Amino acid sequence: MRIGGEMRGYGSTALFGGAQDRLATNRVLAIGMAPLRDEGWMELNPKLSKEAEPVVQIAAAEKLVTHPKTREQAKEKLHEIAKSKGPESAEAKQAMARVGDRRVTGLLDVDAKSKDATVRQATMRTWRWRSTRGHRFSCGSGVDCSPKHGLHLLLSSSS
Repeated sequence: MRIGGEMRGYGSTALFGGAQDRLATNRVLAIGMAPLRDEGWMELNPKLSKEAEPVVQIAAAEKLVTHPKTREQAKEKLHEIAKSKGPESAEAKQAMARVGDRRVTGLLDVDAKSKDATVRQATMRTWRWRSTRGHRFSCGSGVDCSPKHGLHLLLSSSS
């Protein structure tokens, strides 16, 4: 994505335009690839994390977690969305796991016991992500979020 010399900045300009596109999928892709150190991104991402569709809010908040100045506020935004009852909460929980926010384990433990199969399936996807990338996210705080425990909860809740 980085090109030097006279071409420098074209990629970032294209991504900046994509982040303001009407299609949420284009916005999410551009935000994920955004170079926060380039001009304009640190102003645009907080705006997107407050005003856009939930999937775009989550992408923007997850990106802002990577910057020291916005890390804590962005983690709070993800946690707020993850606690909601809307369909976007599963995506926010996955984002919390990706950024290593341990508070997600308590939310996942509750979701794993849900009577709603789609909620339990989303929980398993997050646990599977965590287990395959355990070096970035560990449970702690007495909550068992191993894949084996997650599978046990999934199966015991389905009856």
